[in-house]
Amino acid sequence: MALLDQIHSKRNQSCYLTLSGDIRNLGLEVGIGSSVEQETALALFHERGLLIHLTSTVVLKNIVVIKPQWLVDALGKVICDGSLHIDKDEFKHVGLEEDLTRTFEMGLASRDFLDYVWKGEQVDFFLDLMERTMLLSKWHFSENELYLIPSLL
Repeated sequence: MALLDQIHSKRNQSCYLTLSGDIRNLGLEVGIGSSVEQETALALFHERGLLIHLTSTVVLKNIVVIKPQWLVDALGKVICDGSLHIDKDEFKHVGLEEDLTRTFEMGLASRDFLDYVWKGEQVDFFLDLMERTMLLSKWHFSENELYLIPSLL
């Protein structure tokens, strides 16, 4: 439980922790030095709903979400009603107007668009999460790196 207390003490500073860095160090601080023991503890905390730790890929496994609202907010920046929640002038100003239009009219988001809406923070994590939960898939029919978001169709 000391590990859980240490993890929760970081909630005011961050929305997520990295397994390879933050969790490893916190585990060492409380006397849990084995990565197997740390991962077992995280699995228990995840099962109990105390944090989110997905393990199906290396990218997902390395992020431990300690503020679930962060995850909801990030996904909500993409899966939303663009006519209500998106400031078109902002995207025009940064040169992503065409990407914005393609995303909300055709359901095809560019990597640049996703990098921008997620402010470059943990983009690979969000892409992997959305792909694993079938909220997004890679679009292989274009030279550009595009992602199909079915809920926007």
